[in-house]
Amino acid sequence: MALGGSLMNIKVNNLTFAYTQKIVLNKLTFAINSGDFLTIVGKNGSGKSTFIKCLLKLVKIADDTIFLNDQDINKIQRFQNVGYVPQRIEFSYEFPITVSEVLSSAYLHRKDAYYTSVIIAFIKRIINNQAPMISGDGSQSMDFVNVKDIVSANILALKSDVENEIFNVGTGKSTTIAELANILLEGLGKKDLKPEFDGRKVIVSQRRADISKISKMLGYKVTVDTEAGLKEVGKDIFDNQQDY
Repeated sequence: MALGGSLMNIKVNNLTFAYTQKIVLNKLTFAINSGDFLTIVGKNGSGKSTFIKCLLKLVKIADDTIFLNDQDINKIQRFQNVGYVPQRIEFSYEFPITVSEVLSSAYLHRKDAYYTSVIIAFIKRIINNQAPMISGDGSQSMDFVNVKDIVSANILALKSDVENEIFNVGTGKSTTIAELANILLEGLGKKDLKPEFDGRKVIVSQRRADISKISKMLGYKVTVDTEAGLKEVGKDIFDNQQDY
């Protein structure tokens, strides 16, 4: 949640929310003052997304439970100086910005991330001592940016006085699907396996974010090496196969 403009605060007072008979948020009370950064951490289903939906009035909540600048949000007709980046494209409602418009591509420890699904498919074959299967010749590429650098970019934007600008967030480096397969094979100690190509014709797509603007205007720097980060995620998936 980003708050801009004049000094603002959020107060949550005894917020309880349930889906049918399942209580997701139970008597939640706290305050966020202007200039604060809040990170919500928890397992799937613990209420993180539900709280954000409550905060944005995307679900119905009781009166006098959430206040923005001491005003009950149920009495605010339309938010100003409030923004969010949804996890999924369809989760847009009245806010016309999506993750795909802000970020090039991201990999992280999640089984439902689109780009991570490629990694999961490769690792499942590697686990079974099978070579990764690649469509085409493997020359299609992506700019794999780690979620840690995305968080860094967002914090830089929040702290900056820059307004009304659009930035690419990435590494500025392309990694082909063939290179990805070899990185995972090396990281999992299976260098004896070699990627296999199905020979299918594909429209070669090459993605590499130009990060010169965000680097110059916000001081953004890539902190997670692509190869090291991909190996880390690959090892996490390998070690926690039950979650994938």
